[in-house]
Amino acid sequence: MTTSSVFRRRAALVVAASAVSLILGHLWLTNYDSLPDLPRLKSLLHPVEDNTALLQNLPDLESSLSVTEGDDNTLDFVRRASESGHVTFSAEFKYTKRCFQEADGFDIDRHDIANTVEPLITEHFLQVKLDQTGPVTTEPCAALSIPIAKPYPENATYHNLAFGMATTFSRLVEAFDSISHWASGSGSLLVVIVEDYTEHQRGISELLAHYHKAQVNATFIPPVSSRHSTSQSHFMVLNTMIVMSGNETEWFGLLDDDTFFPHLAPLSAALGILDHDDKDLYVGALSEDWPSLEKFGLMAFGGAGAYISAHLARKIGAMQTARQCLRESPPDFGDVLIRDCIYRHSNARLTVLPNLFQHDLTRDMRGFFESGIEPLNLHHWNSWYKEPVVAMARAAKFCGCVCFLQRFAFGSDTILSNGYSISIYANGLGSIDLAKMERTWGNAAGEEDLKWAYTMGPMRDRVPDDERKTYYLQYTEVVGQLMRQLYVRKGSGDTGSSDEVVELVWMR
Repeated sequence: MTTSSVFRRRAALVVAASAVSLILGHLWLTNYDSLPDLPRLKSLLHPVEDNTALLQNLPDLESSLSVTEGDDNTLDFVRRASESGHVTFSAEFKYTKRCFQEADGFDIDRHDIANTVEPLITEHFLQVKLDQTGPVTTEPCAALSIPIAKPYPENATYHNLAFGMATTFSRLVEAFDSISHWASGSGSLLVVIVEDYTEHQRGISELLAHYHKAQVNATFIPPVSSRHSTSQSHFMVLNTMIVMSGNETEWFGLLDDDTFFPHLAPLSAALGILDHDDKDLYVGALSEDWPSLEKFGLMAFGGAGAYISAHLARKIGAMQTARQCLRESPPDFGDVLIRDCIYRHSNARLTVLPNLFQHDLTRDMRGFFESGIEPLNLHHWNSWYKEPVVAMARAAKFCGCVCFLQRFAFGSDTILSNGYSISIYANGLGSIDLAKMERTWGNAAGEEDLKWAYTMGPMRDRVPDDERKTYYLQYTEVVGQLMRQLYVRKGSGDTGSSDEVVELVWMR
């Protein structure tokens, strides 16, 4: 599929989504009551004066990925995964490795599943210990030829995008890895209002230096007013973004601090096809949770981001208009405040952009990530559900978002969802409809709700656990023309089974 045809398809989807948004316009309500509280990840950091303790564990991105040459047939890569602190292994575990070589002459259609007749995982697991040194086998890693997409240009920048958010100092420390993944080297402006700025001024200066060292074009500022709520700051950051931006900035994105982009290239391209020059555009995504739509109405939900064209942003972000918008809306919901300000002070209405996600979904998100989806963003990945998104999305650094979560079929029973999982189906691939998304997640509102089709597409029932064996990605390294991934299936203390570890090596 050519680039132009992809853009035409996305343009058609945007038009269709916008039409549906207008039809559903009656859902624009003015009930600002809070959604029921949902379990959130407890902060592992102490929001106290000890800034050194908070900052000392930040990684040095220049040395965080080790050179992987010389790892052949050893457990060095597995040990690095363990030393990273993100992966733990049983005292003994089963280990195998599979290698991929880039196949020449293949046109990659992201919507197809690449088929390989050979199995991905054989029964030849080795029983090993983590501290085992030297080669674990003398057998070479025979490489399977598969289509591998090209990476994005290494020096690509996205000065057309500017981002803003409001958060606390401790959460900004926690977000360093995830923000650096998508913002590093992008050239995109990032302005953050730090709610507890005055309590952590020295720490904020040190933290900003870490972000700058990671090549993130960041600015951290105190709230415009000490009386502003976090939601009000979420809106008011737009004013500073405008002041600090030049004519090259075409879109202003207001984000949550856990909004995550696998890469900025697809977002920039998707926004770029919209007719935004000298136009008022308000772009985002709805919640997947129907009760949230009934309560809050049509708006860009913050986890997916609210993207405002430069023409509109300079209207509503001007200080006089911004202060008026604060007076006109309740202080508790930043997404509502943005929506109300735009609707009251312009003719713009929400344009729903396909493949943006609020992710008001809980617990097991396997069905989403194994569906072949091409998400522009992820959200709630460290609270409502837990996934190692930075390790997952390193695949996008190696072969672009075309290959991130791309599906490959092996033999008659195995699907690799690149960057997420390897799933083996007891009844074979013919027993499931891979064109539909498996419904695995929980509901934000608690009760059963079948209204997922608009945001998630056609659904199928969950595959029972005893009919599926899944290895989940835990760790990734990308160095030059080589990517290593570690997929792990945890053993059971009840049955005495050990962990099973699959190392995948991708080579150009």
